[in-house]
Amino acid sequence: MLSYDPNLRLPLWPSPEAARKGIMSIWDQSDIIKVSEDEITFLTGGDDPYDDNVVMKKLFHPNLKLLVVTEGSEGCRYYTKAFKSRIPGIKDKPVDTTGAGDAFVSGLLNSLASDSKLFQHGVTRSN
Repeated sequence: MLSYDPNLRLPLWPSPEAARKGIMSIWDQSDIIKVSEDEITFLTGGDDPYDDNVVMKKLFHPNLKLLVVTEGSEGCRYYTKAFKSRIPGIKDKPVDTTGAGDAFVSGLLNSLASDSKLFQHGVTRSN
């Protein structure tokens, strides 16, 4: 299972085009992808990150098992070949959001790896 979080940091790339090309170079090899709203806008060249058609047509590839779009305090959306849904965020007063995306992905991957039913239903590829 290959999980991918592009964690876009444009100052680390020589150009936006190089960033887009580098990020997309591994995209179709990934089983699970986590992106933010801003990353959708960047990767699609400015398309609406809340439009499910944009997400499915431009970012969802045939081998992808799960695409998660994080929306900060608003929660997340998730997409599979068979369904899509949204999970609302939990309201709290953040002190520091550093590492929030990494913690989110960590919890997600731990849950997927711990629940064999998810493997059986095709959310992730079984070996």
